[in-house]
Amino acid sequence: MKRNHIFDISVDSGFSFFAKVTGEYVDEFRTWAPNLPGVTKCEEIRAVSPIKGHTSSKTKIAAARMAAGLTQQECADQLGVRIQQYARWERGVHTPKTLDLMRIGEVLGVEWTTLIEEKK
Repeated sequence: MKRNHIFDISVDSGFSFFAKVTGEYVDEFRTWAPNLPGVTKCEEIRAVSPIKGHTSSKTKIAAARMAAGLTQQECADQLGVRIQQYARWERGVHTPKTLDLMRIGEVLGVEWTTLIEEKK
């Protein structure tokens, strides 16, 4: 399975963005991207496994999982729950109990209170 490589890029106008590069293009990207006119910073910040299945960064849990570079299946396995249950939490279909939220925060390496969704 090819890994996604995430690069943090800034240009001299002050604009910055992330670029996702996969497969055989990673080495080539590392070589030419920093030398493009106007590029002031090009840092590889992480390499993550491609995320399979439904993904949504609409919830704080999903965003934290993606930032941690884990798949939904890996999170579910570490939490000892079925992937379907974890996916429901991540999509916001079901709200995890406080104890589950604390365990999710531990697995994702974040403070569990940052995963609480604000009421709309």
